[in-house]
Amino acid sequence: MHPSKMKSGPALKYASGLEIQLKADADGRIAGYGSVFNNIDSYGEKVAPGAFAQSLASNPLPKMLWQHDKDRPIGKWLAAKEDGRGLFLDGQINLKTTAGRDAYEHLAAGDVDGMSIGYREVKVKNDGNVRILEVLALYEVSVVTFPANTAATVAAVKNIASKSELFDLLREVGLPKTAAARVAAGGWPALAGVNHQQKATDLAAIIDAATAELRKL
Repeated sequence: MHPSKMKSGPALKYASGLEIQLKADADGRIAGYGSVFNNIDSYGEKVAPGAFAQSLASNPLPKMLWQHDKDRPIGKWLAAKEDGRGLFLDGQINLKTTAGRDAYEHLAAGDVDGMSIGYREVKVKNDGNVRILEVLALYEVSVVTFPANTAATVAAVKNIASKSELFDLLREVGLPKTAAARVAAGGWPALAGVNHQQKATDLAAIIDAATAELRKL
């Protein structure tokens, strides 16, 4: 069984977030959701909002690993926070190492597109056949080949510095060319400035969800 498909190991348990759509830049910057709240994964578990709050407040940032392998760090997470959707992370791949360069090339080529958390359970309750993970101690967030939770797609983007880059992001999450051009033209002024990468990622996630719903009609 592939390491990223293992539900539990000697020390940690694993639970995957969403697939990444990565537009890698030369600096190896990536971002995305390592875990999404209230989404039942393939193991019959879901993470409750606030599950990471205690861990993020009292512990260092999680490690960035390749396929949950503690001997293969590929960079570092620069920020981790909970928002209304889940656990959002922003990180930097270390391109000066062999493992980091290999991970970057796989991500850039689309060979891998998943993120997964490594954690210990602190507080859990059962709701019928679903296990609700209420409090988790977060240790690492890995880039993985086989995510357990493939319910949706999250944008993981470079630092968006122009309207054209926002247009590219919108096209990647499925918006038609004409619509993406209109949104980028009208939305870029509001996104420019402090924390515009997070705003753009949030916008892309909303558009991605709306696109998925439209496809069902």
